[in-house]
Amino acid sequence: MNYELKIRNSEGDILIPSVRDGVTLTSYRVRMPGVLRFAALIDDELNISEGNKVAFFVDGRKVFSYSLEG
Repeated sequence: MNYELKIRNSEGDILIPSVRDGVTLTSYRVRMPGVLRFAALIDDELNISEGNKVAFFVDGRKVFSYSLEG
């Protein structure tokens, strides 16, 4: 399986962060939002902040999308 995490920052740039310790996606069947957990390695190139859009793809198919919250 191929996994990809993308973040769209406030300038509209699409960023693909380096992730420490993997990504965990928890989904529920009824009336509960999914939860995506990850720890991005922050560097000078990763210009993100609360409210940025996050999308997680598995084999090219988007399986999660939401606004980043601090």
